[in-house]
Amino acid sequence: MSFNYNAIRSVEFGVCIDADDGEKYCIVPSEKSVQDALKDMFVDTLAELRKDGTALVEFSPSEKYGSNERLFLPLDSELSAKHRVVYETANFGIDTHGLDEPDRLICYFAIFRDREGV
Repeated sequence: MSFNYNAIRSVEFGVCIDADDGEKYCIVPSEKSVQDALKDMFVDTLAELRKDGTALVEFSPSEKYGSNERLFLPLDSELSAKHRVVYETANFGIDTHGLDEPDRLICYFAIFRDREGV
């Protein structure tokens, strides 16, 4: 079953934090306005990636790219390790203080689910 981009029913905002005992991934509760903004960014990004029907180019660290390129990175790439953690984790803990120390943030991510829960 594939994800239905036109039927997003939930958006979760998450972060990866540089914690004292290693990296910590968690969901940070967010207002509907933040969820709506993330959804809009997702939809706009997809539209940009799909424009003109041209294929995406696989990212290579040895190449030089412009500031706006349409690239992809396979999940099985070593360069996708952090992204793979997010992709493969079924449930993240919730941390209402996940944004309290912005200097410790490694990355942020969003999890989108459609009507079928995909």
